[in-house]
Amino acid sequence: MIKRLCYLMVISACGTACEDGWLAVKRDVSLVVPSTLADMEALLRNVDVFQYDHRGLPEPAADNYYVSDEVFASLSEADRALYTWQDDMFESATLTADWNGNYAQVLYTNLVLEGLGGIPRTPANAVAWDRVQGSALFFRSRSFFNLAQQFAPPYIEETAGAERGIPLRLASDVEAATVRSSLRENYGRIIDDLLRAAELLPPRPQFKTDASKAAAFALLARCYLSMRDYVNALKFADSCLQFHQELLDYNMLDIASSTPFSPFNDEVIHHGTSRLSSILTYVTYGQVDSVLYGRYHPDDLRRVLFFQHNTNGTIGFKGYYTGTVEPFGGLAADEVWLIRAECRARNGDASGALDDLAHLLERRYRTGTFRRDTLQAADALGLVLTERRKELAFRGLRWTDLRRLNQEPEQAVTLRRIVNGAAFVLPPNDRRYTLPIPAYILLATGIEQNDRTGTY
Repeated sequence: MIKRLCYLMVISACGTACEDGWLAVKRDVSLVVPSTLADMEALLRNVDVFQYDHRGLPEPAADNYYVSDEVFASLSEADRALYTWQDDMFESATLTADWNGNYAQVLYTNLVLEGLGGIPRTPANAVAWDRVQGSALFFRSRSFFNLAQQFAPPYIEETAGAERGIPLRLASDVEAATVRSSLRENYGRIIDDLLRAAELLPPRPQFKTDASKAAAFALLARCYLSMRDYVNALKFADSCLQFHQELLDYNMLDIASSTPFSPFNDEVIHHGTSRLSSILTYVTYGQVDSVLYGRYHPDDLRRVLFFQHNTNGTIGFKGYYTGTVEPFGGLAADEVWLIRAECRARNGDASGALDDLAHLLERRYRTGTFRRDTLQAADALGLVLTERRKELAFRGLRWTDLRRLNQEPEQAVTLRRIVNGAAFVLPPNDRRYTLPIPAYILLATGIEQNDRTGTY
């Protein structure tokens, strides 16, 4: 039954505009909705669905890499449009996985949450019942957050109530009207559900692909950071670190390995992989931005554990926490330490920020080479932001960072691509930082397309 339901969910998330198709899916789903806690937990543990953290488009749109003219010529039209921030990136179906995949996960979680309504919570099943509800809320929140980073504008407190966000699908009925909520409503729902999930979930997971209290707190910290709410981001980063604070000592890893990081390693809070655009397959083979690479000190082990030198003189990336060439899309303690460090710096605690940063860097540099006294309190925020970019390269977070940091003139960045001598420019706060909604979704639902002209 679970396999059949998985198949049906994928069909229903594909966005077909055919009315008969939608009705057939609804009829079939009604026959196979999970009815027991065991079925629901099996559904949420389907790693073919929930291990994927669908943030595949932001990384190719960001600035940690480049493609040569030769590579650009070999790309699909959709990938070329994504690389140069054009509107027609969804003319083909090759880049729609982030929309489809996230809403497929939303549909699964809604089925579970609805199914729980028919199962009384009793002393005998309370632990399992809470875990299932908490897991469903966590995964749905993760999907809504990922969608908002791509298909909704950056969060700006003053305008969040007026800006259109993503559709918040809170029921499994595939025929229910699709309506875009406000950006404020988007983030309110994400936060409320994660807070509830944190109350329900165990402190740490049985399996690293499961949801947990630590994961909910980490995602809350990430969410609040994207909102530039540095008080709450600090609060939840600190809450997460009470349950999971382990960092790897990079001195213990094999620098010669092509995959130096083990999956489910001690640093991972919640395991996830990202299915990226085919553009970034070239990163492995040598399209990493040389300016980024040049920021790593010779004694910084990330220089050799993250990167590889290729025979053609280019630099490739190999430092994925998946232990494979698939990018890591989960939550890990290093990100949370950096969130807390940044928020401490922004909230006036430069010493605390540098203590957190030193705690990380001591485990990233060759033994005995890192000196805490080289970190200057006057530049605490700048140091943390530099290390954030270096530590979290190719984890799908750079786009969200650019969207929030561009709101600060001293941190704003203009992105540039040069393709066959032609320049493509993405200025700070450009509305192209919101990706277009796929055209077939507009046709099937009647919702409005994102405005990608002007600035926020």
